[in-house]
Amino acid sequence: EMLDALIHLPLYYNDGTKVEDEKFTQTIEELAEKFGGGTIYENITGIWYSEGRRFEDRIKVVEITVPETPEVKEWFATYAQDTLRHRFRQEKIWLRFIKSEVM
Repeated sequence: EMLDALIHLPLYYNDGTKVEDEKFTQTIEELAEKFGGGTIYENITGIWYSEGRRFEDRIKVVEITVPETPEVKEWFATYAQDTLRHRFRQEKIWLRFIKSEVM
């Protein structure tokens, strides 16, 4: 079984300054080297509401197809927490897995 791992990465730090392009390149290179390839989707807007306030984020989504194993999910959780959270100066990194069929 395979999964698509999707990582939502902000275009801007919380203080409003733009995230450097090199950080996205570094991230996709690390993931492609480990898992054999990946895709970055750009020009994505996320909108959500919290406590009656509207929030909007401009993001890029990195998608990597990976084997569905507990070890891979644990690796991604650690990578998001220990590497991406600091690289992109975020409190949390949005990471999700979707079952994938590779034909």
